[in-house]
Amino acid sequence: MAQHKSRITPSGRRVDLLVASITLMLSIIMIVTGVYDFERAKLVINPVLIIFGLASLTFSFNDFRILIRPNASQLLKKQWLNTHIGRMGGSYISALTAFLVVNLSGLLPPLLIWLGPSVIVAPLLSLWIRKQTKLNAPSVEKA
Repeated sequence: MAQHKSRITPSGRRVDLLVASITLMLSIIMIVTGVYDFERAKLVINPVLIIFGLASLTFSFNDFRILIRPNASQLLKKQWLNTHIGRMGGSYISALTAFLVVNLSGLLPPLLIWLGPSVIVAPLLSLWIRKQTKLNAPSVEKA
């Protein structure tokens, strides 16, 4: 979506909608798999799949919400920096989680390894995005 900094083309919108659709389907599969074990045909709770599936579902839903609007180009131009920071931060969380899972498995509790980076980094990302939003907001002068 970073290319939308300036404008959105019809073909770009179709590609973005396709990617959002695939992400939406995979998110639902992650959530369902986190609740139901198909191999053993029984209910289970896998918090990692459920939490990451819900996060991914939220991202794809927000993409749909923006892309189906008639003024998508204007919205994307306005929100590109926040979206970029959030997505890059999410990539960092994913890479950090993968690193910790590979290198610290057996040393720390699995739930801490899998969810720790999200719990720590996501609030920091949120604060950073809010700060950027305030810095980029047009100033309103009193008359």
